[in-house]
Amino acid sequence: MQSKTAIFHSSQSPCEIVNVSIPPLKKGEILVRNSFVTLCRSDLNTYSGKRKEKSPTILGHEVVGRITEFGPDAHYVDSRGEGLALGDRITWAIFAGNPLDRLSQAGIPQKAAGLFKYGHELYSDDSTLHGGLSEYTVLRKHTPVVKLPEAIKDKTAAIINCAVATVAGALRISGEVADKKILVSGAGMLGLIACAMLKANGAAMVFGLDRSVQRLNFARNFGIDGLILMHANGDGNDWIPDPAIGFD
Repeated sequence: MQSKTAIFHSSQSPCEIVNVSIPPLKKGEILVRNSFVTLCRSDLNTYSGKRKEKSPTILGHEVVGRITEFGPDAHYVDSRGEGLALGDRITWAIFAGNPLDRLSQAGIPQKAAGLFKYGHELYSDDSTLHGGLSEYTVLRKHTPVVKLPEAIKDKTAAIINCAVATVAGALRISGEVADKKILVSGAGMLGLIACAMLKANGAAMVFGLDRSVQRLNFARNFGIDGLILMHANGDGNDWIPDPAIGFD
């Protein structure tokens, strides 16, 4: 069986579309048929030449797919202990790492030695199907996997392992946000998710700061209470909070 795959070589040439043979699964691996992938800013920067990446490679790490095969001794439960079966729709962490590494044990597995990163690894005869711009992905052993409720649409679920996880990590480190007044700098993807998660976690008021009127207006859909426009081609500030309010 083969997987149609887009191979990135350099910013000076388009991706090469090739058919890649799906390798026999190794111990602990899972084969997933990709159903949806979103492009992270890191992907766009790599493709445009603003970011240096190993090449050739298969870009794309924000992915949703369905399990099509389990390798020998693969985990049949996800990171929350829910059972996994063929056909289940899942997403996964952007990395696979040794859970016994000291940094994994310290709660930061994404920094473990010998980390394998989906969408960022060198494509070779011995290492294929590790990016989202392909029909299939082979999930390596020790990849955190989460089974997705069918109610969550693919286009929403695809960003869980990167953008949403990044904001969730920031909120975890920041501590309690309930009843606080918080300023979010930037109303892009991360900023919008931050606004929504802050409100969901009980923030009293959430203020958004950005240079784009369009972004700030769109942020209203994500629970934002106040808008601060940094620059508007001479139009000044769209909204300025009373300095007496302050931020927590």
